[in-house]
Amino acid sequence: METTRKRISFFPNRNLELWKIHPLLSADIINILKRFSSALAFITFIIANTTLAGAISGLSNIKMLFLPNPPMGVVTAIDLVFISISILLLHVKKTNRLLSHTILFFTSVPFFISVFNLFSIITTLPTPVSFLFHLDKTLTSFPIHSPLNLTLLMFFSTMSLFFLNIGGKYSKIGQISAIGVGLILLPSNLNYLYGSEFVFNRGTASQIAISTTFCLNLIVVALLLTKPNEGIITPLTNSDASGFTARRFLAAVYLMPISLGWIILEGYKLGWYDSNERFYLLVSGTIIMFSLLTFWIARSLQEIDIKRKYTEDIIFFLSEASQLLASSLDYKITLKKVGELSVPRMADWCTVEILKPNGKLQQIVFAHSNKKLVAAAKKFGRNYYSNIGDEQGPLHVLKTGESEIYPFITNSFLKKLIKNKRGLQFVKKIHMTSLMIIPLIVEKKTIGIIQFVSTNDTHHFSQAELSIAEELAARASLAIEHSMLYDNAQEAIIKRDEFISTASHELKTPLTSLKVYTEVLEQQFAGKDKKTSLYLSRMNTQINNLTHLIKDLLDVSRIQLGKIAFNFEEVAIDPFIKMIVTDMDPIFTGHAIEIHGQTHATVMADKERLGQVIMNLLTNAVKYSPDAKKIIVHISKTKKHVFISVEDMGMGIDKKNLARIFDRFYQIKDNNSQNSGLGMGLYISKEIIHKHNGTITVKSKKGKGSTFTVALPLHQNQK
Repeated sequence: METTRKRISFFPNRNLELWKIHPLLSADIINILKRFSSALAFITFIIANTTLAGAISGLSNIKMLFLPNPPMGVVTAIDLVFISISILLLHVKKTNRLLSHTILFFTSVPFFISVFNLFSIITTLPTPVSFLFHLDKTLTSFPIHSPLNLTLLMFFSTMSLFFLNIGGKYSKIGQISAIGVGLILLPSNLNYLYGSEFVFNRGTASQIAISTTFCLNLIVVALLLTKPNEGIITPLTNSDASGFTARRFLAAVYLMPISLGWIILEGYKLGWYDSNERFYLLVSGTIIMFSLLTFWIARSLQEIDIKRKYTEDIIFFLSEASQLLASSLDYKITLKKVGELSVPRMADWCTVEILKPNGKLQQIVFAHSNKKLVAAAKKFGRNYYSNIGDEQGPLHVLKTGESEIYPFITNSFLKKLIKNKRGLQFVKKIHMTSLMIIPLIVEKKTIGIIQFVSTNDTHHFSQAELSIAEELAARASLAIEHSMLYDNAQEAIIKRDEFISTASHELKTPLTSLKVYTEVLEQQFAGKDKKTSLYLSRMNTQINNLTHLIKDLLDVSRIQLGKIAFNFEEVAIDPFIKMIVTDMDPIFTGHAIEIHGQTHATVMADKERLGQVIMNLLTNAVKYSPDAKKIIVHISKTKKHVFISVEDMGMGIDKKNLARIFDRFYQIKDNNSQNSGLGMGLYISKEIIHKHNGTITVKSKKGKGSTFTVALPLHQNQK
């Protein structure tokens, strides 16, 4: 891909940090808008309460404090207090039935006031219904009269609250009601913005107070933003570029023509131009302003797209680095690959130094875009750390375990860092312009450093690039730790196998002597002292068992160390199997071993090792079928293989144990103590057959016996 060779920093001098995303594009936009809605409701609550405080105390200066001339009515202030409280309660995170009923109560008060006012207005009309119920006399005496437009504003505001309180699909109806409030409020807004004589050609265009108009504007926006992730405004609250564009255009559509119209209107009132010029200025100004807005949004989206590509490239780079770090357990190889990956994508130079046991740094990676410079730099690096101070730079990072970044490398910095004149001349020659040094930390200890160097005058490392470098170093540290743990584990396994091998060899000598003495004593007491002879016989049996265990342990250790030896020769299967059965038949008293089939075939095999496998299978068959009287050995062949199967009619093996029966040291848990062991026989058998290029498999069912089958390739002369 082309991006694999592109430097991560698209515009390094513009400082496009990942976290500096426009607030209107924030992933948390829903919560931001909800908090904004709460703030508007709270402002309305303060203004309305101040009006009420002025009315109760009789102090006109308090009552007129917020947006005076004309003042807000007392009933209107009460309505706005209840509406603002309802909006604030809608933003409580933990909702329950009690909260819903509380919102319903606070909404009902202004709702019923507006309903009474509507009926009061209706009854002033000469309708038969009003006179029939005498509503004209009842409601006109009610002391909370409001004009029709204000009554409708309160009515639709409370209806909006009712539906928003229900939520879900009803949020759409609530938001439409809020938009209705905004439309009813539009003449009042235009009146106070432009002046009534230019809008309605009469002195008083609205009976709504300016403070009431201001508060109701806040309420409209607060209602629309109460549930921004529901209803008709969800396209405006998307956290993607479409929502970002919609929010900016909507604000411009609402504010720009109004503000531009007000400016032009004020100029016309001052006599700067005539009526025709006023309309020309309005149209041309709107075109220019929207053109500038479109250009501004396009530039914003371009920067957002750059940041998106920047982030994608970082993710791709770190993902590729992680794959390289996981590709091998030799961390020196993987770090070299990561260094080559970083150049020139992230820097012009990349070096990795690891602390040796003597406390000195060893350079294990040196990557540079100019291969001719690598040899000279490596030679310089051998004596580099003996000629620098530890107040800043690599040694200081080793000491503190904290990253350092030097966006601009100056001559004074180099003089403080490098004490040797020759080294200083070399560093100046390579033209280092920017530097990042990041520690490699394993188990809370600094074990080395990674250095990134820029030699480009137009590229100076930023904090964002330092964060990327630190993430890369953290992943490299983890890979190093895994590699060290693996090496330690492998070393422990080798030491364990060496110990088992040594111990097995050392135990064989005293056991051989013990067996000889036991057999001598057994012969001496034979026919003389039956009890002593019986004890010596049992002792000899246990010595044989112990000898077999030591032999198995020795085989396991040899297999693990790759030291097990094989002497391959041509083996005729039919007489070979018959010989093993004949030798073992006297040992298995109570079990008859039958041979079924014949092959007339030969294989290339180690007689001793193959016999060890067959004897192990026969021993297991007898051991795990104590109540059966017969063991069957099946021999057969195909065009390419010879098959030797040992079938018993014993207790069988359940499914959960079949998958692991050939694992090293795995034992089937059984209540029969006679069937205990170390779980090595089948593992050794599998490894021996594998060395013969064959396979060993098992078929078994609990309670119905088992069949172990060995498949060996035919000798080439018989194919």
